[in-house]
Amino acid sequence: MTIDPSPSTLPTPTSFLSMSPSKWLIFPASFLFTLVVMLPLSGLLVRWRAHFSPTRTRREGSGEEQVQQEAMKSPVMGYFTIARKVYALEGLKGLYKGIGMQLISIVISSALSHLIIPFPFFTSGGDEYKPPTRKPRGSIHFGNPDIRVSTHLADWVLRLAIDIPTQILLNRAITTPYKLSFTSPLKSLSLLLSPSELQNPSNLYLIPGITLSRFLLVFSWAAVDPIISLLIPVYDPNSPSAGGSGVRAQVPFLAFTVLGSIIKTPLSVASVRLSLQRFEHGGTPPGNEAEPSDTTVQLERYSTEDVITLKDTRRYPYTGLLDCLNTIIREEGWKTLFRSGWLTFLGI
Repeated sequence: MTIDPSPSTLPTPTSFLSMSPSKWLIFPASFLFTLVVMLPLSGLLVRWRAHFSPTRTRREGSGEEQVQQEAMKSPVMGYFTIARKVYALEGLKGLYKGIGMQLISIVISSALSHLIIPFPFFTSGGDEYKPPTRKPRGSIHFGNPDIRVSTHLADWVLRLAIDIPTQILLNRAITTPYKLSFTSPLKSLSLLLSPSELQNPSNLYLIPGITLSRFLLVFSWAAVDPIISLLIPVYDPNSPSAGGSGVRAQVPFLAFTVLGSIIKTPLSVASVRLSLQRFEHGGTPPGNEAEPSDTTVQLERYSTEDVITLKDTRRYPYTGLLDCLNTIIREEGWKTLFRSGWLTFLGI
């Protein structure tokens, strides 16, 4: 068994610019599909994961009655039920809530990522697709085998550094019942961030459990990818040692895709819950934090009725990733951790 991180020739910027006009249409078409279809679906998914629907009584005496009341007013809802409720209460604007933050995240992440990894899509001819270099069965490669492992690691670290604050802002923008103003970004930020987070944005990385959960999500596929590379070589029909392109060759890939979804789904649910928990300046006892600013009074709500119910993490905060997972199981049941499993499998 060998680890072969050796690179092959990547396309130059000149070869990328020499693509035919029909190839250039792929990028705006893909961007338009993401903008119109995928972003609203992702926003609904965030709300579904964030929805607090307790079915069991919290054991603490002071919180028992409250959880029972919350269970009565926040029933378990499905993905499409939330979609209908968003459209009924907030209209199309509600479906596209947070789209500005999503676009900024995509642009920044893609731009910085391609500073590290160029566009490895086309050969020097500009029109002929070049598949990744084939690696024999029994060798390990991470992602595209034409790119160094160190380059992949640098890309993942960069993505993680960007991912944490952008996901926190995005999830809070999607779940807030207030209308955010593009013309007043400071007012919107003061709504989405606590005073401590607004004063020192690095505090976003200190929210209990958020860094660990995002780390595991960003790097989770990296743990599965080398195993897949041992079982399924990159397809090359001209190679006598090719693993084949039939159903049998795809079974290991499908199996590890399912395994990856089982691992990532609870992490995704916990990550959303943790991202909504605000960081207050060190050492403040739970429930005694300073109240949010009066910004919410100056902003307009989409509706007098909330689409989803959010857990009161100011009074009952999560202390970390494991505590978040255990608390969800105790209060809402283990099925809550897998409520978006089929969407995770589909890559949404």
